[in-house]
Amino acid sequence: MLLPAVGIGFEDAAQEQQIEGESITLAVNETVPLEHAEDVTDNQSITVTDSSGTELVNGEDYEFDGEGIVTLTEGLDGEGVTVDYVIETQTEDTQDVGQLLSIFDSWIVGLTLFVVVGAIWAMTSISRGGGY
Repeated sequence: MLLPAVGIGFEDAAQEQQIEGESITLAVNETVPLEHAEDVTDNQSITVTDSSGTELVNGEDYEFDGEGIVTLTEGLDGEGVTVDYVIETQTEDTQDVGQLLSIFDSWIVGLTLFVVVGAIWAMTSISRGGGY
């Protein structure tokens, strides 16, 4: 019964990694993808800096939509910026162990159902005086 829980734990295990200085070119009302956008977990950790070193303001100059940066300010159209952000990644070994242990995920449902049905049968059998 512990194997599925361990498998889920391995699937969720991740390490934070700082991505610094990723270069993108902004485009008004278009999503410009970040290289590791699918692994970003904390939007507050995204820092966008223009070519003069000025930090752009989230919600005023740009928005992060889960895939990339959407430019809101027309004056930034075509502006080259650098983006710093934090992602959560898994090592290849952690992914492999998680996938191996996930084989047992479906077994927990069947085992739980078997235990519940057995417990109900045993309780009704005892209450009728049948015993084992």
